[in-house]
Amino acid sequence: MNNLIHSSALSLLILSLASPAGAVSFDSSWQTNLSVLTFQDATTNGNTCGSKCWTITPGADDYYQELYERPTASMDITSGGKPASQKYYEYIDIDTGQVAIDRDNSIAYFSIDLVGQNELDGSSSFKGFGQFYRIRVADNADFANGYLFGVKDPYGNSVGSNFTGSNSYKTTQSWIDGGTPVTGMGLANTNEGTTGYTENTSEGSTDAIRARIVDDSVQIAVAFGELGIDESYFTYLIFEANKGLTDVGNYFWNDEYSLGEAGSPYDTSNPVDGNIYELDTLHGVVPIPAAVWLFGSGLLGLFGFSRRKKPARL
Repeated sequence: MNNLIHSSALSLLILSLASPAGAVSFDSSWQTNLSVLTFQDATTNGNTCGSKCWTITPGADDYYQELYERPTASMDITSGGKPASQKYYEYIDIDTGQVAIDRDNSIAYFSIDLVGQNELDGSSSFKGFGQFYRIRVADNADFANGYLFGVKDPYGNSVGSNFTGSNSYKTTQSWIDGGTPVTGMGLANTNEGTTGYTENTSEGSTDAIRARIVDDSVQIAVAFGELGIDESYFTYLIFEANKGLTDVGNYFWNDEYSLGEAGSPYDTSNPVDGNIYELDTLHGVVPIPAAVWLFGSGLLGLFGFSRRKKPARL
């Protein structure tokens, strides 16, 4: 009888631990409560020439690795033989990207840390984070059949400084890769003509995707358990700040642009064709098996792991 009572009590305890107590509860202090992985990006803010001239940092405009840094207007002038622009967007230029996964509650947290919130063209004017900020995730290096999460104009839509505000999911959305799976790293071997990302959840339709602004960072939280997304998809990451390209059905990452069309401002034999400016991306990979992954604070404390942020350079 005692064994039966103990067995029933244990079953009840397991059931109570496994069952959610209600709506998703987002952690406002996730950067200190969870193990955070940080990816460093190149920036353009120091590349001034004269009173108003910016160039793209060499090595940060890599088509093959899907790494772009073009946080400027069209580069129609040169400086020291390098392509340059007279207008620079701090709020497009990514400094770091951060990710942490709360496995206990099936929530992924991301932070896109920007250089600032100003626009510079000889003078400085405050603009806020009024563009598109997105996270692309997949369980494979080709990003085939992966997901895209984003928020539109968080500053203009007053998302606020916490994940619980009434506007925190007003302009958040998710998409899924609906095209033919790509082959090969980056764009080198993709097929043009396939579709880009297609809508997975409509804009503002779910509170499982939240956004907030903290200092010079746009942060996005995704309750992937609520969305039925497996945690293994949060292995390969692309952080994005985007001003010039807004149609996810026409992403150059996702087959719509060839190498010749994407081009590079540093390659005079293959110059940029079209409007692929005003964009910055940062590629990252979670460098541990998906089975062990990033743990929640409870498990970290239980096993004695450090909770300090761990920097990782690409």
